[in-house]
Amino acid sequence: MKPLSAKTDAMPVVDSGSFVINHLIGGLPDPKGQPVCPGWPRRRISEVYSAESGGKTTTLLGSVVTCQKSGGIAMYLDFEHSLHHGYAKAVGVSFDEDKLLLYQPTTMEEGLLMAYIGIQAGVDLIVIDSASAMVPKGELEKKPDDPAKIGALAAAMSNWLPKVAIWLSTTKPELPGTAMVFINQTRASISTGGGRAPAEDGTSGGKALKFYASIRVKLTRIRSDSVDRRDKLTGKSRKYQIGNHVQAKIIKNKISGTQGHSADFFIRYGFGIDEEFTMIESGVAMKLVKKEGAYLTFAGERLASKEKMRQWLKTHPDQAKQLREAIQKSLLDMTPQAIDPEDLDDEEDLENSILSTFGTGDEEDPEVAAVDNVMKDEEESTASDAEELARGLGDRDQELSGY
Repeated sequence: MKPLSAKTDAMPVVDSGSFVINHLIGGLPDPKGQPVCPGWPRRRISEVYSAESGGKTTTLLGSVVTCQKSGGIAMYLDFEHSLHHGYAKAVGVSFDEDKLLLYQPTTMEEGLLMAYIGIQAGVDLIVIDSASAMVPKGELEKKPDDPAKIGALAAAMSNWLPKVAIWLSTTKPELPGTAMVFINQTRASISTGGGRAPAEDGTSGGKALKFYASIRVKLTRIRSDSVDRRDKLTGKSRKYQIGNHVQAKIIKNKISGTQGHSADFFIRYGFGIDEEFTMIESGVAMKLVKKEGAYLTFAGERLASKEKMRQWLKTHPDQAKQLREAIQKSLLDMTPQAIDPEDLDDEEDLENSILSTFGTGDEEDPEVAAVDNVMKDEEESTASDAEELARGLGDRDQELSGY
């Protein structure tokens, strides 16, 4: 077998539908200054998990919409048999057979074989909703009163995932490759040893998916946004929730160095990921959008609220694109630049470049030096007081010896 050569170019991806998630996955710049992997990586396995109502399905439906708008084909394996077509259409999903392959597999084996056919056919994105609902054929054929086999799903996943990884990586070279994303659910860890339970929730399906996934993203609902509206029945003003602020955190990343990084985005009910609202909040934080009380100003336009700014951005795509590009540039500027070895003449230049970037570790921090000086003065003062006290005690001993 011929050895593989090193590849440094940006990876082929499927846009996740959110510039926040794109940046978290692979927003770090390569030597050319471009994002390494701004989206779900093709020919790789990714996983998105959260607690209930954490935004998993809505986030991946947004990825399906972006894939379809870019001319790609998506496959959605609904193992839960619960996808609401009306909600998916409201998010923007097209159910045209040329754009979406929607299946509801009965068993785990049936669904993975469908995924194999999709990979070989060159489908751009495969969403599996969810790994927790995948039932091995042997378990489904059991009678209701038969004892359940502990770890049946985990054992089946350990058997199938190596094959899935090979299917993805060995797709025909002329095809761009498939990005496969598993949706998963959290499971509470139950401790029977009398000690404290682990703080981190686990996910169903065993540990195989954790190892074979190149990207693992945890979604957490932070808070809800609401507006005041008049109740049609009572006539009273009430608060109605319009969406959730969701935090995306990279738990594992085998592509770029963003493990542990997190960022927030906004999911609007009945709409999906609200990119405009997310951009406004990011723009205010980066001072790209000027905020004066309730008024927001961008590109010479001054509006009285975030909602009015959001509507203005939706009707002015050029300004929205300008704001998005400014945010992305700011994000890239805030990340450390990679060192290109080809730009260095020899090992000494490489060493000097690394030292100039990270330092030698021997440099004296001014704040630390100031603290050290204070401690030194205190030590000298304490030593002086001790000497004076010792002299005083000596004089007293001499006076007492005279009696």
